[in-house]
Amino acid sequence: MLITTTRSDHLCGMKKISVLCILIFTLIFPAGGCFDLKDAYTLADATTVDDISYCIKKDNDSESVVICSWWDGEAKEIVYEIPDTFEGRDVVWLGDKASGFDIRQPSEYVFYDPDDGMIHQRYEDEPIADVSDESLEITDINVTFVLGENIEYIGTVGPSYLATGDKEDLSVYRVNLFFEISDDNPVYYSRDGVPYLRSNDEPVCTAATDLPDDSMSYELSYNEDTGATTFELNGRTYSLFGELNGDMNDDYMDERIL
Repeated sequence: MLITTTRSDHLCGMKKISVLCILIFTLIFPAGGCFDLKDAYTLADATTVDDISYCIKKDNDSESVVICSWWDGEAKEIVYEIPDTFEGRDVVWLGDKASGFDIRQPSEYVFYDPDDGMIHQRYEDEPIADVSDESLEITDINVTFVLGENIEYIGTVGPSYLATGDKEDLSVYRVNLFFEISDDNPVYYSRDGVPYLRSNDEPVCTAATDLPDDSMSYELSYNEDTGATTFELNGRTYSLFGELNGDMNDDYMDERIL
């Protein structure tokens, strides 16, 4: 299930964020059951080393999950080498099964929205660039993931575009994904930069570019007084930035920009 926002009017000091300037959140609900937001991996739980963020796997503390990597806003050729182990734990997932894997961008002002294919400036009503516009200058970034023998799950990797700067000084980048997987990995192998499942020789979908058919919309609220961005789900209030009324929220959910 994909959580987006919907357009609404201003209410009681809470500025509702338009669908044209939303943050996109991907939640994948396992078949046959519901996914609890508390099971999501977040930066609050992570250790970051060499631009890669790791979490201890929730159901097995002898294993690790890689949830995101960090881009410096300049490099055009990037290689993320995911080790077989981190702090003595086998690294078994590339990406959170709830929300995939993020390549984090340094800018907090602009982002790509795959729902409409536009670049947006946060909290503004109108998009500032269309990635399908042939006149828009887009720079390619090649990102290679080098994976070891312990990886048993590869999630979707996003965003498909990155952006830095602001409306007056915008730079847009297209992310091209490549994979190099150890010959000793029993689950996956790679060919021409594409990961395949050994079980059926089928390529693995790794690009977070298409919205699922069962996507649902929820309304985000931005409170100018507290700086908190929240949404309501099943009668509970979730803070996207980890703080609610100045305190860390038990229902903390990490920001996910596709």
